[in-house]
Amino acid sequence: MDKKILSKEKKFYTYNRTEHSTTLIYYPSTIDEIKSLTKKDIFKKKKFLIRTGKCGHGDKSCLSTSPFVISLLRFKKIIQFNTKKKTITAQSGILLVDLLEFLKNKGFYIYNIPGGKNVSLGGAISGNVHGRFSTKKFANFGDSILSLKILNKKNKIINITKKNNLFYKVIGGHGTYGIILEAKLILHKIKTNKFIERTIYINNAEEFFNFEKRNEKFFGYIDIFEKNNFSANLKIIEPKKESNFSKIEEKKIPRDINLPNFMSYFVNNLTLKILYFFLFNIKKNFLTKKDKIVDFQKSIYVSNYIYTIPSFFREGFLEMQFSVSKKKLLIVVEKLKKIFDKSKVFPIFFILKKMHSSNKKYLFNFPKYKFSLSLGFSKKVYNKNRDMFRSIYKLIHSNDCNIYVTKDEIFLNNLNKKTLKKKYLKGYDLKNKSNASSDFNEKILKKFK
Repeated sequence: MDKKILSKEKKFYTYNRTEHSTTLIYYPSTIDEIKSLTKKDIFKKKKFLIRTGKCGHGDKSCLSTSPFVISLLRFKKIIQFNTKKKTITAQSGILLVDLLEFLKNKGFYIYNIPGGKNVSLGGAISGNVHGRFSTKKFANFGDSILSLKILNKKNKIINITKKNNLFYKVIGGHGTYGIILEAKLILHKIKTNKFIERTIYINNAEEFFNFEKRNEKFFGYIDIFEKNNFSANLKIIEPKKESNFSKIEEKKIPRDINLPNFMSYFVNNLTLKILYFFLFNIKKNFLTKKDKIVDFQKSIYVSNYIYTIPSFFREGFLEMQFSVSKKKLLIVVEKLKKIFDKSKVFPIFFILKKMHSSNKKYLFNFPKYKFSLSLGFSKKVYNKNRDMFRSIYKLIHSNDCNIYVTKDEIFLNNLNKKTLKKKYLKGYDLKNKSNASSDFNEKILKKFK
C-alpha cells in the first residue's frame, strides 16, 4: 500500500468522545485508489468505516469491529459551478465551512448548514442533517441535493437522481448503500450579507406562544429550575438591509457567556445549578449589550450553537434530540423537569429549537414536528441513571415525539424492530447493504435479524 495513502495506527475518538478504537486511516486521492481498497478481501471480511469530518456523534463515526477507516479529505474539489442554473457540483470530502466560504464570495449559499465546522459534504448527506437556514421546501440537507455519484457495493460508479429510489436511501443512510463521491446541489442568492443576532428572554408560556407567532426561526436554552413559568433565553437571527443599520434599536438583552476550559474540571450537578441560575437570572438583569450585527457566515455559525461541551467531560457526553408537537410541547417540558428534579440529575443543556419538517421519504426522517428539544448528559450520568432515562423514553413515546435516531445512540438501544420500521425507517432493505459500516449500522442490522 502506498505510504501516501495509509496513515499510522492511532487511537481514534468520536466527536463526543464516547467511543474510540485503534485504527488505520486511509487517505485515497483518486477513485481508483478507493476501488483498490474496497475490493481487497481484508476490507470485505473486516468491513470499513467512512469518516471524513470530525462531527459524527458516537457510534455513527466508530466501527469497533474493524481497524479500517477511509477518509475522503483529499476529495475536496469543486467540479462545476453554474451561476445561471444556480447549482454546484462538489466532491464529498469538502468541508461545508469551506464550501460555504466559496459560495459566499460568489454571492450564493445552500440551506441547512449544521453548527459544527468540521462537517463534510458527504457526512451532511449521509446524516441528512438540519441547520441554518431552512424553509418548508428545504427542511433537511437532502432537500438541496439534485443528484449523487456513489461507489456501490459492486465497486461500480453510478449516478442517481430523485427518479431512483436509491437516492432517498443514500441520503440519511450513513454509508449503508455505498460511498458518496460527488453531489450536485441547489444554490440560492444571498440577498443581504448583514444580520441582526438578538436574544430574547421569555418569562412565561403565553409570552412564548406570542413570540412564536411573530418569529419563523429560533433556538434557545430552557430554564430547568424555574418551577412556575416556562422560561427561556431564545436567540433569533434576522436579515437586515444595509440601509436599515442606522435604525437598529439598542435593546438590553442577555450577553453571551463563554466558559473557559478549566471549568471542565469542576462541572457537576451542583455547579450546573449555579450555572443555570447565572444564565437565567443574573444574566437577564445585569449583563446587557446592543443587538449584534453579524455577517452571513457568522449568522450560520452562531457563537453558542457551536458545541463546546466535549471539552467539559473527558468520559464523553450523549445528546438526545426529539421533535414534539406544539400542543404537547409545554406538557413534555414540564414532565421532563419533574423527572430531572426527582432524580436529582440535570442535563448539561436543555435546548428548544424551531425547525421545518421534510415530507420526503428519506431513509431516516427528522423532524416530524416543528419544535425540537435537545438534552445533553455526560456518559457517566447516563450509566448511573438508567431508570431516569427509561422514564424519559416512556414520556417521549407516550407523547408521540419523533426521535432523531441517527444522532442518538442511547435511544436506539431502546427501540425495537417494529417501532423502527414503522416510525423511523423508510424502505430499509438489508439486501442492498454495502460493506461500508459503523457501529450504528450494525446495531440497526441486529434489530432486523
